[in-house]
Amino acid sequence: MLAGLWLAAAGGCTSEKPDASPAQPPPVADEQPEPDPVPEPVSQSDERDAEWTKLIAETERALEQGDLEAARESLGSLEELANSEPAPGAEQLAALDELRAGLEEKTAAVAAKEREARLSEVPGLIETGRLDDAVAALDFAASRAPTDEERQQITDHRARIEEIRAAQRKLGAWMKLLGSETRSEVRAAQAELVAEPEAALPLLTASAQTPGDATLVKNSLEALRLLRRPSATLPAMVAVLESPEQEASWEDAAEAIKRCDAAGAGPELLDLARTSEIPAQREIALTTLSDVPDPPQETLLRLLPMMFSDGPELAAVLRCAAHSVRVNGQEDLLGLRGFVKPPTADELKLLTQLPARLESLMASEAEEQSEAARMARVLAIETRQVSPAPLADVSVFSVSAEYPENPKEAVLDGVWNSTDLATMWCYPVSADGILILDLGEERTVTAVKLWNLNQPGGQTRGWKQVEVFVSPTPTALQPDATGVVPMAPGAEETSDYGVIVSVPAVRGRYVKLKANELWNSSNFSGLAEVQVFGF
Repeated sequence: MLAGLWLAAAGGCTSEKPDASPAQPPPVADEQPEPDPVPEPVSQSDERDAEWTKLIAETERALEQGDLEAARESLGSLEELANSEPAPGAEQLAALDELRAGLEEKTAAVAAKEREARLSEVPGLIETGRLDDAVAALDFAASRAPTDEERQQITDHRARIEEIRAAQRKLGAWMKLLGSETRSEVRAAQAELVAEPEAALPLLTASAQTPGDATLVKNSLEALRLLRRPSATLPAMVAVLESPEQEASWEDAAEAIKRCDAAGAGPELLDLARTSEIPAQREIALTTLSDVPDPPQETLLRLLPMMFSDGPELAAVLRCAAHSVRVNGQEDLLGLRGFVKPPTADELKLLTQLPARLESLMASEAEEQSEAARMARVLAIETRQVSPAPLADVSVFSVSAEYPENPKEAVLDGVWNSTDLATMWCYPVSADGILILDLGEERTVTAVKLWNLNQPGGQTRGWKQVEVFVSPTPTALQPDATGVVPMAPGAEETSDYGVIVSVPAVRGRYVKLKANELWNSSNFSGLAEVQVFGF
């Protein structure tokens, strides 16, 4: 029985297999990435050509952009490459030669331009007395391969500089006299210095910058003015105002600048007035700026913040602003005429507040604000916020001559549209045409209005050019304003033909009118009517 069971089991094993897992594929070896293609070997010649092409392009680009330093650097690398093995080809050598020539040409052009620029500076440097700077400019030009013509210029300039220095040595003794307290010695020294302006200019400029010797500075400033070279002398005068150490000479410098009566100081004075931290220096800068003929166009806008401050220089600020408005034709604040650059947002805001500020100052009764109130009215008149009115109680102080039937008082009778000579002042042309008016007390004069001689057929007998003087005394040395008086129509009941001559808000009691020229000199001349405007 056991044997049977064993045989049955054994048979089952040989004839029938038990269930098994699905067949597995045979193992496969690990997959490897595709190998990179092996680059073609690059020859030394190809590498050299690529580097050559790159350096050529860099040099050409630098030359085209005018970067000569970069061009020299890349060209140097090219020349190193050209001297290495293998030797460059004929085409490459030709390109190298072309680049060398291009660099030389560009270098020569730049040197020529620099030479011309420095040589052009020399006459101005000599004129302003900067002889050391002139010599440096000549040395520079001489080191840049000058042309034959430029060499001659350099030689001529050097000779002129030596002449000036020789003259300076001779003027040394006169410079010592300039510090004298004796006026005759000072005048003699000034006469000798003025006779050699180019030699004297640097000496006087240096002596004007001498803190602690107010007499020498004053006489030097005066001599600088006598040279009559404002473009060269005004900077030296302004430099005195800019020096805190020379405060004792500020008034003298301001007077010298004013008496020069030439453009050139305005921008520097405005900058000093706005940036100085010394109140007295700000005030002297503003006062001086009010007297120069070239207040910058932006003066009013730049001074606006100072107009809203009650500092000690407020009156000077307002006076300066009024002067700038008059000179630059900026009466129309609403239309912003006369302003080259538009105001900033902050400036525009202050500009719109200015009328109220001026009105407040004019209404001030504080004694310490009296001058500021006066100048506020002047600025209000200049900007057409207040209309000027003719002054009352004006009388004729004197005239150069008159006819009994055409007395001087006729110019104040209020009649200008008549042809009756009895209503006009007439005088013989053998006498100067001079009329002096008395305002009764010191007042601020802003304008004078004149109506010419209104004789039918005799209009050409009237005044043509007039000078206006305002002074505390009947005698005035310098005119405050000038103008042209148009001919009268020679008819009655015509439109107003009077002309207004603006006066820069001068304070005084007497107004002098002088005829500098007549339309046509005849046996007599005169005026029909005169009015003085102010407050």
